[in-house]
Amino acid sequence: MDRLDNPTTTMSATKPKPVRKWDNILWIILSVITLYYSDVISVVIYNTDISGIFFCLAIAFGAMALTVCIHCVFWGGIVRGMDCDGWEKLYPLGVPIATGTAVASAICWNFTLWSVYGIKTPVIVFILTMGFFMLLSILPSTPKKEEPRFYTKIQHKRD
Repeated sequence: MDRLDNPTTTMSATKPKPVRKWDNILWIILSVITLYYSDVISVVIYNTDISGIFFCLAIAFGAMALTVCIHCVFWGGIVRGMDCDGWEKLYPLGVPIATGTAVASAICWNFTLWSVYGIKTPVIVFILTMGFFMLLSILPSTPKKEEPRFYTKIQHKRD
């Protein structure tokens, strides 16, 4: 039997290390170029055409998404030493909450910036959002070498 035909021989206990892909870096470069040429930062700070309620909602939803992401990546990944599968077991609603609040933030940013950029607003917001998420995805999150406490509790219950 060929080695590829038998799924038990091709599976390994260790996961391959993620490679920093070029598309992530290209999204980041594209978002920096978009940020520079659209001048979004000075528009948000100085333009009086910005809608107040949608601006506040965009900031609030973005802060919630960033808080959940920081909690999962830094607290769960670095401090507790879990990988992504461990986050999903320990915080099952973390990813859906972060995704929902990030989408809500992007929608509110569209309403906020529409009076300034018009039909170009969804493209600008999409590029900046993708660049931000790609920047978060290439941040180093190296877990500890020791086994996390979450898994040791499960193992002790079985004994």
